[in-house]
Amino acid sequence: MTGRAPLPSWQDDLPGTLAACWSFLARGVVDRRSGFHHPVISSIGLDGAPRSRVMILRGVDIAARSLRVHTDMRSEKIAEWRADPRVFILGYDAGQKLQIRLLGRVSLHHDDAVAEAAWQ
Repeated sequence: MTGRAPLPSWQDDLPGTLAACWSFLARGVVDRRSGFHHPVISSIGLDGAPRSRVMILRGVDIAARSLRVHTDMRSEKIAEWRADPRVFILGYDAGQKLQIRLLGRVSLHHDDAVAEAAWQ
């Protein structure tokens, strides 16, 4: 016996793995103790150097495969995301010893229906 915890049932099943990861991300929205509540979001700075910051996960839309975070429109990252919307998102839950890494593109919403719905 190696002392390792048993592997999850979805470990060798790609659809099961995707479903589990989206479930963990969705739980991160409502569970402040989840490691996925505060992922690291990396992008390219205006000077071409990488930039990373911890952000709070505010919403997950599994069907659309999208995550929602909030930020101040005056922040430096807005100009960075407008110049290059590519992002890398890293979440880690130490309790589960599980890392989720995502590639994506930012869609900015300010003074539109999506932003209004988020405020509601």
